[in-house]
This record gives sequence, C-alpha cells and structure tokens, in this order.
Amino acid sequence: MSDQEHIAVSKFRQYLRINTEQPNPQYYKCKDFLYEYAKEIGLKPWSYECVSGKPIVGMTLEGTDPSLPSVLLYSHTDVVPTFPDHWTYPPYDAHKDGEGKIYGRGTQDMKNEEIGSHDGIASEDDVYTLYYGQRCTWWVKVTCPGNPGHGSRFFENTPGPKLHSIIAKVTSVNITKVVGGVETNVIPPDFVAHFDLRITPTDDLIEMENLIAEWCKKAGPDVTYEFEQKLMNKTLTSTSKSDAWFSVFANVLEAEKCKYNTAISICGTDARYIRQLNIPAIGLSPMINTPILLHDHDEYLAENTFLKGLQLYVKIIEGLANVPKH
Repeated sequence: MSDQEHIAVSKFRQYLRINTEQPNPQYYKCKDFLYEYAKEIGLKPWSYECVSGKPIVGMTLEGTDPSLPSVLLYSHTDVVPTFPDHWTYPPYDAHKDGEGKIYGRGTQDMKNEEIGSHDGIASEDDVYTLYYGQRCTWWVKVTCPGNPGHGSRFFENTPGPKLHSIIAKVTSVNITKVVGGVETNVIPPDFVAHFDLRITPTDDLIEMENLIAEWCKKAGPDVTYEFEQKLMNKTLTSTSKSDAWFSVFANVLEAEKCKYNTAISICGTDARYIRQLNIPAIGLSPMINTPILLHDHDEYLAENTFLKGLQLYVKIIEGLANVPKH
C-alpha cells in the first residue's frame, strides 16, 4: 500500500479484504472493522440483530437539530459467491493494478457505497443514474400435473404439453427453474416451473395476475400457480426539481457539470421497504465509465472513479443534511 494512497482508498481496500461471501459471511469481523473506523472519524457506532448472527451496523453523526428527519446512507455488507479460478487476482486481496483498478468482490456491489445511497448500479457511459423506484418482483411457481407412464408410449394429459403451453406464452419473462422427472424413460406425474417477473410500477398488477391465471387455465384445467414472492408496493420517490430532497441530488450533479438521468431500477433492493413507509429513497452509485461487473468475475472499480464518487457524496450529504424544515 503506497504512502501516497488516499486514506479512503486504503480503508476501502482493507474493507474488501474481509471475506463476507455468502453463505458464511464474516459478519463480526466486518462489524469490528466498521466500529473501529467509525470511532476514527468521530462517529458513534451501534449495532442491532434482528436475526441472531447477522448484525446491522450503524454509525451516527448527530446534527445541530436532532428533531429534524435523519438522512440514511445504506448498503449491505455481504457479497455474492466467487469462483477464484476465473479471477485474474484473488477476489479478497483488493489488488490494485498499475492503472489504478481495484479488484475485489464488493468493489461495485456494494462495499464501495459503505465506505463512500442505495440501489444503484455502475454506468458504462458518463451518465449518472438516479433510481427513484424499482420494479415489483414476482416469483411465480406453476405446477403442471398429468398422467405418468413409460417413455416408450404416448399418453393423453401428460404434463409436458401443459408446460410447453405456459412457456410459449411468456416470451418476455425469465423461466429460472424447471423441476420434474426421475428417469429418462419415465413420463413424470408433473412439471414445476419457476418464473421471475419484474413488473414496472406503472403497470396494472391486477391485470398482470389475471393474465397469469389465463395462461394457466388455457394450459389445462388442473394447472395451478402460486407466488413465492409477490411485491405489490408501487411507491415512487419524487423526481421533481421542486422536491426538497431530489433537488439536492440534481443541483449537486448540475453544479459539478455531471450528466444524469432518472430511472426505475430493474433490481430488487431494500429501498422498497423505505418507500413503503413513504420515506423518499434515491439510489445512486457514482460509478461512471465502468463496466457492470457486479456478481461477475474480475469485479473492479477504478481508484479515480471511487474518489470522484466520494467528492459527490460529500456535497450531496451536506445538501441533504441542511434541507430546511418543511
């Protein structure tokens, strides 16, 4: 680690070296790091465990008027699994190459945001994206029952054609899992298919469910569906320049001569729980000109991009913390 390296970059790399990979994240090692860092920079650390063994770690900086609303900066500490054989450098070494690229799981998703908002994604061009909502995630399990039998014969009412009927209808929906069959020469008694739907909040959710019911009915009278996850909240955060909170983001980005747009996130994020409480939530990951590598091999973030993001965060946080009471 160079003596000339920015302290935030050094801390970022130190944080990346903590292996918080699922299914066995080193949560308490991560907690210890965050507690120590909070004390170094004058913040009050605290933690709470809704689920035993999975601490939520907070750092509090009290303002001049604690009666005003708080500003929450949020990220998760765990990261998705890695396949080290496919990485150029070990995923938990936080290696920085000669071009300033910092390699490590969590550089983009989402340890970068903790050291640095929420539900953001890297941008491959020079445009920052402000996320003001997210698609409603529906996980649908469809069961297609039928007559079993030997594979050498043709039977009526087998599950295969019913499943084919469903799949043929849902060309714009991801089928993520199909279960059925025990042997190659045996027609199974049923096929079960799992679908991942991401529905835009402006769409009619009741109409969408009616469409699913119609697909199943046409596939066969005994074809059923059930929801493994069904998010119905369609709350969006205001992106009006007259909105006290959003205007801070817009004004800072414009003052810094940064291009930006607004969008509904395709990903499922915890911001939905905040919005359900009618608390405004904006997602911003200030990572421009960066290939999207979250969950991918060789995930990295350029040092200069990280530092530019910090500069933007400082200005945005200052603005949010000083929004007049309204």
